[in-house]
Amino acid sequence: MKIYKLKKTDRPSEPSANLSIMPFGKYKGQPIDTIPDRYIIMLADDFGQDNQGILPDNRFNFKVPLEIREKAREELKKRGYKKKGSRWERD
Repeated sequence: MKIYKLKKTDRPSEPSANLSIMPFGKYKGQPIDTIPDRYIIMLADDFGQDNQGILPDNRFNFKVPLEIREKAREELKKRGYKKKGSRWERD
């Protein structure tokens, strides 16, 4: 059995978040304003966590951080989208 030792780093305990860059997922490292609309809509809606008709054990169990959801909603508004009911639609 191998034993691994963790290296100490000089990183701060909480990394400073740059909300203009996508921190995870398919578009990790890309500016949020260059990400396609459909992906931004998924982020703004937390990957459809509120969808009814889907059994709880079949849902995607990842929660989008609140800061990213808010940034995604701001970006959608910049692109001309409005929340109508449970959908995002362009004006």
